[in-house]
Amino acid sequence: PAKFTPETPVTEKPGKIEITQQPNGNAIVTPKKPDGTTYPSGSRVEIPGENGTTITVTIGDNGSGEVPNDQLPKGDLPGKGTVTEPNKKPSQPVDVTTPARKTPTLDVERDPETGDVTVTPKKPDGSTYPPGTGKITEPGKPAVEVPVETPAKVTPTDTIPVAPVTPDTPVK
Repeated sequence: PAKFTPETPVTEKPGKIEITQQPNGNAIVTPKKPDGTTYPSGSRVEIPGENGTTITVTIGDNGSGEVPNDQLPKGDLPGKGTVTEPNKKPSQPVDVTTPARKTPTLDVERDPETGDVTVTPKKPDGSTYPPGTGKITEPGKPAVEVPVETPAKVTPTDTIPVAPVTPDTPVK
């Protein structure tokens, strides 16, 4: 007699894939079924990544997975996301937007009396770096050593050049 092979079931199409960004920049990905329930632990979620890549997140016991800040794209990335439950085929894609990574910022304050400039490097969540931290790197440029005292004092001998804003410059 002919063998009957049951077909692999398809993962139920999510009602939505929720992505919540934490203060530190990490993104919490929670796919929800149309009835609002979460998918089982071990399910994989695929969301758009930079340059046509895919970010794959494995769902934990709480129904969510986490994407580290440094794996997120430079800008918000709309696209399609899918969910794959263990031992099932991927779901139909749904619209999802992968949030942009958070970048560290420099707060620059100038004292109008003395002309002293205070530069305070801040982490993506707005907290400051510990004293003694150094090196600020920009993509494609050599690292710059910046001794950090809290706050660091920079005394300019001249005016401070303002970097031109390019489309890649993160705007706060």
